[in-house]
Amino acid sequence: MPHIHIIIRHGDGSEQDLTLAVPQGTERSLQDLAIEQHLKIGGACGGLGLCTTCRVKVLAGGDKLPRLTRAEKDFRERQLLEPDERLACQFSPDADFTCSIEK
Repeated sequence: MPHIHIIIRHGDGSEQDLTLAVPQGTERSLQDLAIEQHLKIGGACGGLGLCTTCRVKVLAGGDKLPRLTRAEKDFRERQLLEPDERLACQFSPDADFTCSIEK
């Protein structure tokens, strides 16, 4: 069962750690998995990949994540998404990784 370690960085400089266990074979996005744990990661576009409000910075394990979606590639080409960032609404994690979000 994969585990996602999320570091939540608050504007006041404080941090929280959260670990999500991902059921094997899940098809739910990282955003949906976080919502199930009462953690809102962006979502201005409703999870359609049309904005970048659900961006997460991948700190470790990014090489094990699913390939970038067309939406993520487009945002990177327009330099609206950094090379180490992913959109939480656009991928279903299937391996251990660590990311951070800004709150």
